Amino acid sequence: EGIASSVAYRAELLGRELGAGVAMASLEGEASALLWRGVRDVAPFVARADRAVWRVSVPPTRGPGLLRDLAARIGAEGYCDWGGGLVWLGVDPAGDAGAAEIRAAVGQDGHATLVRAPAEIRAAVPVFHPQAPALAALSARVKRTYDPAGILNPGRMVAGA
Repeated sequence: EGIASSVAYRAELLGRELGAGVAMASLEGEASALLWRGVRDVAPFVARADRAVWRVSVPPTRGPGLLRDLAARIGAEGYCDWGGGLVWLGVDPAGDAGAAEIRAAVGQDGHATLVRAPAEIRAAVPVFHPQAPALAALSARVKRTYDPAGILNPGRMVAGA
């Protein structure tokens, strides 16, 4: 999207980078708006109760590989946005809804948030990615400073806080 001459130039460069064997298409107006609404609203997973939904943020160069790896290891379905930095995953909600595998794959250079899963899984699996120890300690100090009585949504964001 953007200024027509800039879009044309970038599309030409992308076409050259991808090579002659790759078909390209351009969406404009309502067709483009519809596509990006679907990406934003996680349309591929909205009507699928058979999938737990994860929102994963990693450095953009890691997104496509992470998606391929999780597809092979746990049968995850997904797509990338933000140039690969945002990965939406749909996984089987059984067990921990893929939490252990997903969080291990993400490591400490990103985070994975459980967006949708059955109630029993949401009760058992932390919604937010575990913080590194130093960051967790800092977060706890900030929480204690602004909520010394511990009355503001206790345990809602992080267990024990």
